[in-house]
Amino acid sequence: MKSLRYIVSHCLQVVMNAAQHETGRNGGMRSAFRFLGFIVNGLLLVALSLGLFTRWEHSGDTNLLVMFVMGLVVFLIACVLSYYFSMENACTNIAHLVFGFLLGFLALVDQANLIDDSKEEASRYLLLLSIFTRSMLSISSRFFRATRFASTLLLSTEFLELVGFGAASAALTMERCFDVSLLLCAFGLCLADLRMKSLLALPTMIGFSVISVLLFFPALDLSINPFALGCFFGRLLCDPLIDLFYSGLTVTERWHPYLQAHKMLRRFSVLVLLLAELLFIILSAFTLGNVNRWYILRLLGIIVFGILWVTSHLVLVTALWAFHNRLNNCLGACALLRTGSKSLDDVMASRGMRQYCLVAEQLVFGALIFTILMAVVCWQEKNGTFIALFMFILPLESLVFGLFHELGSCLGGTCIGYSLIIPTAYCSPDKQPMPLPPELVETINLRATTMLHAIQRFFARYMVENFGCDYSTSGVNLDNLQGKLRTFFDQRTDDGARHDTYILHYSGHTHNSGEWALAGCSRLICFTLPSGPKSAIAFRLVSSHRLLTPQFLEFLHQFLECSFHSKMWVCKDN
Repeated sequence: MKSLRYIVSHCLQVVMNAAQHETGRNGGMRSAFRFLGFIVNGLLLVALSLGLFTRWEHSGDTNLLVMFVMGLVVFLIACVLSYYFSMENACTNIAHLVFGFLLGFLALVDQANLIDDSKEEASRYLLLLSIFTRSMLSISSRFFRATRFASTLLLSTEFLELVGFGAASAALTMERCFDVSLLLCAFGLCLADLRMKSLLALPTMIGFSVISVLLFFPALDLSINPFALGCFFGRLLCDPLIDLFYSGLTVTERWHPYLQAHKMLRRFSVLVLLLAELLFIILSAFTLGNVNRWYILRLLGIIVFGILWVTSHLVLVTALWAFHNRLNNCLGACALLRTGSKSLDDVMASRGMRQYCLVAEQLVFGALIFTILMAVVCWQEKNGTFIALFMFILPLESLVFGLFHELGSCLGGTCIGYSLIIPTAYCSPDKQPMPLPPELVETINLRATTMLHAIQRFFARYMVENFGCDYSTSGVNLDNLQGKLRTFFDQRTDDGARHDTYILHYSGHTHNSGEWALAGCSRLICFTLPSGPKSAIAFRLVSSHRLLTPQFLEFLHQFLECSFHSKMWVCKDN
């Protein structure tokens, strides 16, 4: 007992000395919170030590003592690496790996003989206190802005604690170990779902918690320590849950690790999803072997929902694979552009990714609903593998749905533009055409050429699809112009949908009523607007002596960044 106290006190002393050294060296709020983090981890270490010692004291199992001493030795080595060799990252990773292992070992050890033990009760209170202090520390660090938010699906510390808990489950039978490991993978996906702020992240996490407590562990017929298990899940769940309200990362910043990942890794994730879906439908088919009085109704439900499930998930996998093909094209186009000139958001918006994501979002949501219905019809309350696999697929499909939903909400729409510039060599102050002096005509032509180059640069700068920039000094025939405008407003994206924005720029002579003055005394009064829920037109009516002013460029910039809902913008210079 004295040796145990000595080891624990020495570990805590090393941790506190390292924290004080770090605080004195850097100072500031962030160092203070790091010091408090050492105290919270020390509190957890005391709770784990007391709990494992109590189990060894009652059972006399030397394996418990060996595992406990090995964990403390590894933790002590980590503290030495941090204090004497300044290997802080290695110390943090080793410490979280040990915490996950000891929590898993404490949660999965038999609890039958520890109901009335005072040391066990103290260990439980310390575990609850560890969760509370960890939560308060996370909230305080974010309130005082002492936390740096990272663009990642899963932190390395979270991953290592999951690995440590999975290693502790190796003490169980092979089947139970596999089920617990699959449950840990599902929990890791739930953490990633929360960190990505997916629309269905909270319902998925609530469903995971309820199914795990009420159905999964009873199906394993395993006596667990709910306090240790709650401490493990609570510590990992704390940061992602709080970051739902405090994280200020944008959509593309949150999804950056996935969007910018290597294409083979992203395609491998699709194959993992496909493999999980195949295993799920195979396990669901085992329900047909259970004959009872509801067998006919259950068989009918499995056939109906099975067909719908297979169809919807074939569409899901196809849509996700096609999304990665489009994303690869966008990444390639972004790499070809000059560094820093275009972001991935701009490239994806110009290539119609928003429209694709809006359609794929509905398909994925339907697949998610059919997965839930299929699980309800084929539920197997004694099969822990089926339950764990269902909880693995649920956050995985929620992540896919969140990806399409977020990109569909934040990306800009497709845009196509057409410019018509007609410099005039006549003026009509008294409604009688009069030729202008040659010097003025040359100046007007020079300005029109400058305007042509400016509108071309504008289309290229904001990645507007250039339908054409026509320049004519002899005027344009009415029939030809109407035909070209009809063709312009009939333009669609590669998917067959209308563009979100149509920009029409005209620079030329106009009548007082605003009608375009064309060749042969023709006038363009109006033309048919395109139909569709998200069509918009920007008109530019200017006289021949006006340049493409910065005010107009600002107007078009604001026009492109606004939300379009079937409205017409008119901008006319007097």
